[in-house]
Amino acid sequence: MQINYTRTQGMMVVSIIGRLDTRTTPDFIRTTAGLPAEPTILDLAGLEYLSSTGLRALLQLRRDFAKKGAPLDISLL
Repeated sequence: MQINYTRTQGMMVVSIIGRLDTRTTPDFIRTTAGLPAEPTILDLAGLEYLSSTGLRALLQLRRDFAKKGAPLDISLL
């Protein structure tokens, strides 16, 4: 799994490439824990596989952003 960060038009875009599964989810959680509470888009277009563990981590990240009052959108395009 590879995670890339870019800023565009006042938003953080986090692109996830590869697999988000039981093996890679802990790295994803550690890496995204330090994201600033700002408008963010998770770009999953490069995701080859998403396990239920990975999906749970994505949804938890979205809940964490909501608690901080920052929007986090998930895009598959």
